[in-house]
Amino acid sequence: MRIGSLSKIEEYFKIVFERGRLVSSYIFTGGGDKFRIEEAKFLAKLVNCTGNPKPCGYCSVCQKIDEGIYGDVLFIESEKRISIGTIRYIQKFASLKSFSSPYKVIIINEAQYLTPEAANAFLKILEEPPSHVIFILLTSELRNILPTIISRCQVVRLKIRRSDKEKFLSTRVNLSLDQIRALATLSALKLKESEKIVKSSLWARRKSIFEKQKFIRQLSPKGNEKRKEFSFLLQSVLYFLRDVLIIKLTGDEEKIISQDLKTYIRDYSRHYDEEDLIEKLQLLFEVYSERENINLNVAYNLVGGLLWRR
Repeated sequence: MRIGSLSKIEEYFKIVFERGRLVSSYIFTGGGDKFRIEEAKFLAKLVNCTGNPKPCGYCSVCQKIDEGIYGDVLFIESEKRISIGTIRYIQKFASLKSFSSPYKVIIINEAQYLTPEAANAFLKILEEPPSHVIFILLTSELRNILPTIISRCQVVRLKIRRSDKEKFLSTRVNLSLDQIRALATLSALKLKESEKIVKSSLWARRKSIFEKQKFIRQLSPKGNEKRKEFSFLLQSVLYFLRDVLIIKLTGDEEKIISQDLKTYIRDYSRHYDEEDLIEKLQLLFEVYSERENINLNVAYNLVGGLLWRR
């Protein structure tokens, strides 16, 4: 089932809940780990909230679910292996009456890590699910879930729009609106990586790479973390040049993605023509496609040379 953006998914669940058409088992896939967890919590709050409209987000039930301390919601966090012992615990939890809520909700994160024995045991629970229990399986790899489990669940494919990501990041990082929009657009970044980048010095360094001397002083990368940093910086350069080209072609600053770099973009556009920019973009895309294999010192020099070559 493809519903669309997160807001549409939440609207969908509100409607089916009001009409009494919720099913007993769901699989949430796509959208990133944090969004899957947030949407699972949304559904848990929706069916158990004591406020109005549901979920209110303010009642004790909603708050406890957000904090992960509500007795009728069980969250199973995977550690690369979900054993049959965990499934037996889930079975026992599901068999007990709810403490104070209409539904028990069992959320299994990264459900693709169910061992074969655990998957078969869980399948038996799904064949005759208790009427007061909702199962929500979260996965980044739907293809690795047992097909017979998938057939007994409603699959919900989460799709994150940029506006969803912006809204989420605005609650997690202390940046201006322009910076959040730029961060949300860096499509290769997962949410966890986005937060790490902002909390490290890398986000501040992003602006300095468009100052020639500061960029050159950064040519001493080492290790895997430096490779991730290079990937982020290179993607920033590609978006930057894309924005410069937009200015050259249209003059429309509203179409710029990196609004927080507008001063640099204007200045850069004065020194390079459209043909130069297109050539730079093509060459940098080739570097980006080889970013996992290229020597980083060579890569930084290539990027610096292309960025500042006239």
